[in-house]
Parts: sequence; structure tokens; C-alpha cells
Amino acid sequence: MKDVWVNDIHLEFLDERAIARFFDELKSRDPDCILVGRDTGQAHTVCDYLIHMFQLIQELSGLPKKDVLAKLQRIGDEAGSYFKLLLPEA
Repeated sequence: MKDVWVNDIHLEFLDERAIARFFDELKSRDPDCILVGRDTGQAHTVCDYLIHMFQLIQELSGLPKKDVLAKLQRIGDEAGSYFKLLLPEA
């Protein structure tokens, strides 16, 4: 398995072209997994950055933003249900 780990990347300091180059570089590494650490961006922008990263995933690539959000919500709900079973008091 080939992992790429990025941490403390503060994308809010990059313009759109630099962000695109950053994502192209991630994609060019052909990772099986991209691990994204803290401090990705400011609270009001981080969702857009994460959606952009998720669109690099083949399964989500080419989907409109609303469909990506819906799919990520379903994935989050599934994960939440799983953890609720594991941690019933959480």
C-alpha cells in the first residue's frame, strides 16, 4: 500500500492555481491512501478543500459538488452507525 501523508498544509494561503498544482502533485504520486492531518485551512474554507481532495478519488471524480456532499454524508452516517455499535455510550 502506498500512502501519502500531508499535515499542516494551510491551503488558505495558496491561490487557485497553486492549490490545483498541489492536488495534481498528490494525484501524481498515485497513492492508495491520502492521510490529511490538521490545519488544512480556515473553518469557512476547509470543507471546499476536503471536497476537492475527495474528488481526486476515482469513485467521486466528475460528480457535481452536491453529489459529492451527499455521498460523503452517507459515508459519514455509515461510519457513525458503525461506531455507535462499537461504542454504545459515546
